[in-house]
Amino acid sequence: MWARFDLTAENGTRTNPEHFKPIHRKRGAYEFKTKHLRVFCFKDGKTVVCTHAMMKSQVKNYAQEERRVLAARDAYRASPQKEIVDYEEM
Repeated sequence: MWARFDLTAENGTRTNPEHFKPIHRKRGAYEFKTKHLRVFCFKDGKTVVCTHAMMKSQVKNYAQEERRVLAARDAYRASPQKEIVDYEEM
């Protein structure tokens, strides 16, 4: 997974869709993928902010994961300090 992060840092998010893809492009939720791991995130300009991760076998409902990403994004955007943001899940 670190290699995926490094590639994204060097080349942006226009990478192989097998490794980085939108959950819902219009809403701005994305996932990094490996064979067994999913790291969910959103973009803020050129910055990719990771929100949470799960094993592939644990992902049952992408709509629920999308809601978690969007809740974290909203908390991030509302925060004056954009480093570490705590938010409560719905």
